[in-house]
Amino acid sequence: MSLTIYAKRKERKKKQLEELGNLLSKYSNFVVLSIAGVETPTLQKLRNSIRGKAELKVVKNTLFFKSARSNKPIRRHQNSHKKES
Repeated sequence: MSLTIYAKRKERKKKQLEELGNLLSKYSNFVVLSIAGVETPTLQKLRNSIRGKAELKVVKNTLFFKSARSNKPIRRHQNSHKKES
């Protein structure tokens, strides 16, 4: 990969981090959940159903936690509905 590809990727991630930081600062509540295995049509229906009421942002874990750490403390809650193995 050339240097310009790395530079573009770094700039894109920096912009995403800033945008996510702005969202975390704007809202006092947010939900974090895994969308692993969720099919695209299901995600599209969810986006359409919350349009105008909430925002849906899909980001990598690392990006989310970097942004959250730089904005405010993170409180992690145990998922009480998680199935026991």
